[in-house]
Amino acid sequence: MTRHLALPTRVIVIISTVAVALMLLLASQVQAAGDDANGEVTSVVVAEYMVRSGDTLWGIAAEYTDDDVRTMVGIISERNGLTSSIIHAGQVLEIPAES
Repeated sequence: MTRHLALPTRVIVIISTVAVALMLLLASQVQAAGDDANGEVTSVVVAEYMVRSGDTLWGIAAEYTDDDVRTMVGIISERNGLTSSIIHAGQVLEIPAES
């Protein structure tokens, strides 16, 4: 003897199944967004840098990139919520670097 689910129960099962399928689809899209053009996953490593007397944002950025220093200045500024290039001795900056 087989039991048949009542209509409300069937609806709940169907909605739950669709919700799980959508969550899996969303998770796969999020994973795909983290892949770069070569299919490799990139992560961001953050170094902490304590500003010393005489340091400049440009000089610090130049130490952490082999590419365009202007881009790294922008990245450091954004990461640390800087609204100008003024930094102070003792200030700790987070320096992101792709690995």
